[in-house]
Amino acid sequence: MIGKQQRPIELWFMFSCMLFLGLGGIAGGIGLMADPSGKTMDVSSSYLKGLPISDFFVAGLFLFIVMGILPLTSLYALWKQPHWKLLTRYTTWTHEDAAWGLALIVSLLLLGWMTMEISIMGLIASMQYLLIALGLAMLGLVLLPRVRRFYANR
Repeated sequence: MIGKQQRPIELWFMFSCMLFLGLGGIAGGIGLMADPSGKTMDVSSSYLKGLPISDFFVAGLFLFIVMGILPLTSLYALWKQPHWKLLTRYTTWTHEDAAWGLALIVSLLLLGWMTMEISIMGLIASMQYLLIALGLAMLGLVLLPRVRRFYANR
């Protein structure tokens, strides 16, 4: 953990983005797992045509874990900067703390998920625009030099 170095203001925006994504991912994931037909969340089953799944349970599980639990775990890591040996092994080449690497991964996963969703369903909801903007903002924030310096391994 870094001593008493003050967090850059950009990190507070990143914290907010991770919290929004995490809570939304948990809510959406629970909604789709509770009703895999998608009806209660107003998601048409026509989007499943051509996919190897028959309902939205798998998508809900993905949302719950990857877009819910993972961003909240990333938020915790960005705040506390715990020393997680498993993640540290994969971030030595970037020279930043594992928390930074996890935030980068979450940003890229969100953008990847949205790319896949749009390629399958098209741009059909305003939430998609919001999530694309959120993913781009998170990616931009995590790549800012001040943020990278804050999480630089020392």
